[in-house]
Amino acid sequence: MKTRPVLGVIACERTLNGEAAQSVMLRYLKASLSFADCSALIIPSLPDLVSAEDIAQRLDGLLLTGSPSNLQPARYGEDQAGEGPFDPGRDEMAARLVRAMIARRRPVFGICRGLQELNVILGGTLRRDLSAPNAALPHHAPDGASLEEMFDHTHAVDLVEDGVLARALGADSLQVNSIHYQGIGRLAPGLRAEALSGDGLVEAVSGEIHGAPVVAVQWHPEWNTEATPHAQAFFRMLGRSLRGERLEPSNAKRAHDIAQLRRQDLAHHLPCFQDYKLMEALGGARIITHAKDSTIHDGDGNAILDGMAGLWCVQVGYGREELAEVAYRQIVELSYYNNFFRTATPPTVQLAAKIASLLGGDLRHVFFSNSGSEANDTVLRMARYYWDLKGKPGKKTIIGRDNAYHGSTVAGASLGGMKYMHVQGDLPIPGVARVMQPYTFEEGYGENVDVFAERAAQALEDKILELGADTVAAFIGEPVQGAGGVIIPPKGYWPRIEAICRKYDVLLVMDEVITGYGRLGTWFGHHHFGVKPDMVSMAKGLSSGYQPISATAVSSHIVETLKSVREDFSHGYTYSGHPVAAAVALRNIEIIEREGLVERTANETAPAFARMLAKIGKHPLVGEARSIGLMGAVEIVAEPGTNRRFEGPAGAAATLVRDECIARGLMVRAVRESIIMCPPLVITLEEISTMGQVIAAALDAAAARLTPTKEAVS
Repeated sequence: MKTRPVLGVIACERTLNGEAAQSVMLRYLKASLSFADCSALIIPSLPDLVSAEDIAQRLDGLLLTGSPSNLQPARYGEDQAGEGPFDPGRDEMAARLVRAMIARRRPVFGICRGLQELNVILGGTLRRDLSAPNAALPHHAPDGASLEEMFDHTHAVDLVEDGVLARALGADSLQVNSIHYQGIGRLAPGLRAEALSGDGLVEAVSGEIHGAPVVAVQWHPEWNTEATPHAQAFFRMLGRSLRGERLEPSNAKRAHDIAQLRRQDLAHHLPCFQDYKLMEALGGARIITHAKDSTIHDGDGNAILDGMAGLWCVQVGYGREELAEVAYRQIVELSYYNNFFRTATPPTVQLAAKIASLLGGDLRHVFFSNSGSEANDTVLRMARYYWDLKGKPGKKTIIGRDNAYHGSTVAGASLGGMKYMHVQGDLPIPGVARVMQPYTFEEGYGENVDVFAERAAQALEDKILELGADTVAAFIGEPVQGAGGVIIPPKGYWPRIEAICRKYDVLLVMDEVITGYGRLGTWFGHHHFGVKPDMVSMAKGLSSGYQPISATAVSSHIVETLKSVREDFSHGYTYSGHPVAAAVALRNIEIIEREGLVERTANETAPAFARMLAKIGKHPLVGEARSIGLMGAVEIVAEPGTNRRFEGPAGAAATLVRDECIARGLMVRAVRESIIMCPPLVITLEEISTMGQVIAAALDAAAARLTPTKEAVS
């Protein structure tokens, strides 16, 4: 059974007798229990009756609030009598407990006046007395303010670069709601400033005192934690510390020897889908060192807006401490176990149930793998086995589409329609057929949309009839072809495909490796197109790329057939349903839900993205600029109003535009004669506007190199 760490919080007379003080205390507890994921021990302020050493033995950490008891001036070196009532017992209990916790090398955190209290207990001094006028404290809440007004009074603080808080909170400045009655004079030995207000007051400290981590902030992260990400991050940092994780300054900007990394890259690393001779000529890969939100940074100091969400996957953006914390906790609790031995782990089971709830309908069962390729391998194995069990062993052929991408394993590459992949490795394997893709701009240019949709769908029926329905197991397709060039099918295409599959008793499989988890403004692409597949493969956005994990969702009628025999389905991987990957995927889905990223995509960012691309579509190099959700493509043409391409090597024009985009700080991808993009779901409207500006400038620069001058023509 999982045991939560125990956090100690001191109660005083005012806590018990004052309604406002009780409210504050409850907020401390709620925030700690929710975001530090701990239990709490309320400690009475009775130092003569309760031994601090005995209590410390039972605690994993201490949260010193200082408030709601006023600190007694004489105890802290103040001349002014100040305003009571005071609780000397609480002050003494706090001092004894802090020393006992430090002796045990256990963390001590402070909030509000807990900052000043900790500093004095550890040997520092205070700077200002209790009667300091508001004029001396520009960000002091107004006199006479209510409890809510006081805590809603905010001001700015600057976090120390590369500090513990800068790392944990993921920021270099914050708007916080502190109420100063006293300030830090001299810092206690071993403490360092972590944050400063505009008027020079120390707003946060950290240190390691005799091996015990100490962190304290002047502000009130408990006040509106549910709506304040940096407050949540503070309590999560508390939780990590309670579990023994060492608090260290940020290493996000650690120095790398980039030249050495490039040499090692060339000498030892074989990257995916690369011309190794070209990589050698280029001197090695671009080294990506760190990232935050929608921006990646390379070893040469370039900040690049990531218009590809990594590789179609980073839905929630980069640098989510919350996901790192979840991975850490799961590693400590259970780093690995398999599901081969009639065993399962809690995160794996919970994730399967969550995925089933998001899919809805009859897709109630989930088989886990590690990549989209493996998820589609599972499709092939399961579809063929299903028909064997149904007494139709002849139904073995899987029909895919030209220019489709279903992975790079032997089975995945065979299911796909990338000819350049087939020539390597003697692919495809037997039992795979293909039909035309619904690529309107390339294969249906100038054709009536409905007519083209009918023709593209009819190609499937024709192929089934050619092969014989009794030989066809399944049809597989991406709701929107991603790696093929963001090929958006014409309206009516998918309902026609579904009807054909039902007519001939062919399983409908949708590869949602890219389109799943909010990419189109719905949880899954098949929801957008209104069809009900029998199987769905997924990966990428399932964990936002934070862990390698994929899944194949399977309809109940297929699973019931698998259960009809006492026989193993002999398929799976060592890391199928890995507990760490599953835990991270669960929290990733929680973030998508909590932040409303699916709805935001549908209602805000996707429309803005479409408007941006509509403007790009007016450029003379652009034959079509299309988008669906947060997937988009820009077709590069030699003549406006046509789909005529530039002469020369295939894809050269699009590659030129891509390179111009990257040089200007935007990562996009070139696919044949188009550039494609797929930004994180957290992308801002301002960043979408920036994408448009960069693409326009890149097109202008490319046009100057692609379009012959009049002199050259003459």
